[in-house]
Amino acid sequence: MSLDIPPADFASFSLPIVTLARTRPLIRISKHDSAEPFFGRTGVNRFDAPDGSFGTCYCGFTLACAFSETVLHDKSIKPGGGFDVPRVQLEHRWVVSLAHTGLRLAHLRGTDLLPLGADGELSTIMPYALPQRWSKAVHDHPAMVDGIIYTSRRVNDEAALVLFDRAAARLVSPVRYRRYLKHPGHVAVHKRLRVSVV
Repeated sequence: MSLDIPPADFASFSLPIVTLARTRPLIRISKHDSAEPFFGRTGVNRFDAPDGSFGTCYCGFTLACAFSETVLHDKSIKPGGGFDVPRVQLEHRWVVSLAHTGLRLAHLRGTDLLPLGADGELSTIMPYALPQRWSKAVHDHPAMVDGIIYTSRRVNDEAALVLFDRAAARLVSPVRYRRYLKHPGHVAVHKRLRVSVV
């Protein structure tokens, strides 16, 4: 069986919820050094609201995850493996660190998926019509979670997360920005993901 729409009685299900400690910051890769966190309503991303009823902000727990889900999102591997990324694309990227006061997140990974009627396709299936239906169902669930933890499609041994716009009240100012190529972790990320700057 393949991934289906959320069950009609999903609101009565017990959501698997994890509480993210305030000591665990979130990482984004942004093209801007201001206006973060950004909660988009474009409807073009995996867990965006299908009807525009709420905004979403995508993050990772590690620089590698955030980088792979943004800069490498649609890139194809080069002959022999790895990726070529033009320097100009990286010179205009910022690492955004988001602090928070604690977040309640629906855990949609591993064995928590099956009892909900979902599976790992939630993190990989394209186009995004079905994941967006699931996001809407989770957003509207009486548990009123701040977002979803899911498996990164590009680094599938790591978790990524999407925050719903109601989580904005739990995010702490000021937001920290650092140029991607000045971040001390970028060299290790390039080595791990076999990225060549060209």
